[in-house]
Amino acid sequence: MKDEPVRSNDAERDNWTNASVLLNNCFAISNMQRHRIEDVDKRAAVRNQRFLSRVNPEAARTFDYLNHLMVSLKEEIDEGEFREQLKRYLEEFFHAVELM
Repeated sequence: MKDEPVRSNDAERDNWTNASVLLNNCFAISNMQRHRIEDVDKRAAVRNQRFLSRVNPEAARTFDYLNHLMVSLKEEIDEGEFREQLKRYLEEFFHAVELM
């Protein structure tokens, strides 16, 4: 879990890096939720919230979509549903990159 966005002299690279941090944080928290692993002292949630509060609020909202997708993803889906979910997932991620 990272709680600080990357800031350098390369804004485009920072956007990609910070979107990746958002995704990695989301993956960790979502897995904890999906497998009912307690977030002791809410450490993960606090660190993630600190990160989200330091990036563009519209980009930060991507976390909610990704979290819902990761937590509620069915074990068995057909190819069409998989393609649709993957398409939306990538659209949301690329949109977050642009907004960071």
